[in-house]
Amino acid sequence: MAAGPVKIIDLAARRRAADDGAAKRLFFGVALPEATRAAAAELIASFKIEPGRVSWVKRDNLHLTLKFLGDAGAASVPAIAQTARKAIAGFAPLKLEVEGVGVFPNRDRPRVIWLGMTGETERLAEMEAALSAKLEPLGFSREDRPFTAHITAGRIKSDAIRGQVLRVTRACQKAHVGAAPVNEVILYESRLNPGGSIYIPVEVFPLTGAPGPS
Repeated sequence: MAAGPVKIIDLAARRRAADDGAAKRLFFGVALPEATRAAAAELIASFKIEPGRVSWVKRDNLHLTLKFLGDAGAASVPAIAQTARKAIAGFAPLKLEVEGVGVFPNRDRPRVIWLGMTGETERLAEMEAALSAKLEPLGFSREDRPFTAHITAGRIKSDAIRGQVLRVTRACQKAHVGAAPVNEVILYESRLNPGGSIYIPVEVFPLTGAPGPS
């Protein structure tokens, strides 16, 4: 999962989850085609960064995060789904490509390695804004920073590899990975198990709007 640096869950979110029953860690995301996930994993392997210096996202978990919700009670899921369905109604499928490699928050202190997105990213940002606006009354705050479409590849665990990370991102800043069409948005539950996080689809929201003028 994921998207940029990990968001800290506030106390209000924990209270909301406690009030609504068993907590679920939720986010809205977009799944990648198998071929694109395979190509992304191959690119990441080509970085040849020493094992243990970066916590890499597993191939099957590579995805685009549209909006991170955090902890929410199980009883709140129907309202979240209904609100999301209204928010994305009218949006047509989007054409995106996975391209380029970079870091968050900056090159001086890189903490996250990401794969970039090109294509209809402005329209995707509009979808994220619509979703955030509709979900805010339910207690899910908007992000302070602008939405940046990306795929989290790994989280850096050691400052000692800064130079290597920057060389990799410089060499791969225009690397093309593959297509990432957005035909549906998925509400995922993230569960942590001994083998790492697994992402379980909770609801699927097909994009059925008419395409705009080309």
